[in-house]
Amino acid sequence: MRLTRNLDDRLPECQRAVVVGAFDGVHIGHQFLIRQTCAEAADAGLESTVFTFEPIPQEFLSPDTSLRIRLTVGDERVEIMRQLCVDRLIVAPFDAPFSRLTAEQFVSEILVGRLNARILVAAENHAFGHGAGADIEAIAGLAQQYDLRLVVVPLLRLDGTRVSSTEVRRLLREGHVEKAGGLLGRHYSMCGEVVAGKGIGRDLGFATANLEVARNKLIPAAGVYAALADSDVLREQLSPMSGPYPAAVSIGPQPTFGVTVPRIEAHVIAAAELELRGSSMELRFVRRLRPVQKFDTVDALKAQMARDVEATVNLVGDGC
Repeated sequence: MRLTRNLDDRLPECQRAVVVGAFDGVHIGHQFLIRQTCAEAADAGLESTVFTFEPIPQEFLSPDTSLRIRLTVGDERVEIMRQLCVDRLIVAPFDAPFSRLTAEQFVSEILVGRLNARILVAAENHAFGHGAGADIEAIAGLAQQYDLRLVVVPLLRLDGTRVSSTEVRRLLREGHVEKAGGLLGRHYSMCGEVVAGKGIGRDLGFATANLEVARNKLIPAAGVYAALADSDVLREQLSPMSGPYPAAVSIGPQPTFGVTVPRIEAHVIAAAELELRGSSMELRFVRRLRPVQKFDTVDALKAQMARDVEATVNLVGDGC
């Protein structure tokens, strides 16, 4: 996959099949759209191209800070798309001038003028242009006007639920990481730096890595989760072939100790004695085990933590 981040960069002079969207999360609906684009491109001998934005439009335009929280941050979308069939990914800077482009300007100046698009693939509910002013019917009219073949793809449903980034966010905010993973086609994951903590877990016999993630990254609901952890340090110090590694992860405050600031703490079961501070770590969430609880005694907390570790091993002990 070739990556383009600047629309002013000269692209190879070939014709393209293009799909446009924010693709936050790159869920199975997005993947279906992208595979349709690749299939259309292959049939017509074109370059398959995904056109997306950074930041995503709602993040840039919305005054509601809750709408700026994302499933995929940084280059996470790029890395996921590398695993798909895409020939070229264009990550266009989304700024004030770009946001003012009308739908016709976007088609004539960007899709046709710069990308030399011949096929446009779009979901049946797709809209673009200033204020998302052009719905699929308007897009069809523009496609005809500019000699684009429009391929409209029906929305994907899973067990009767429409697959969307909004639905994935809702599930994660409620702690349903397993269902969210079904819509994503993979475990929901968070990457961040391991930072110094208060050492409470180590004192209890369950040393934890405290993860600091991007401010606009969606964090699942408070609770204790069975997860998988991965990092270069873990693979260097443990058996590389056995990773990712089972981890019991706590998200939220620590009411037993009067700590109200939410934290993300991972007890990587096979790496309790390793020094992980300063390293980068990825957590993949498999299942929520329980909500955050306040315990009357430290011994009661330790007993529950032991049960959490046992449940995690039972769920993900083989690292799958």
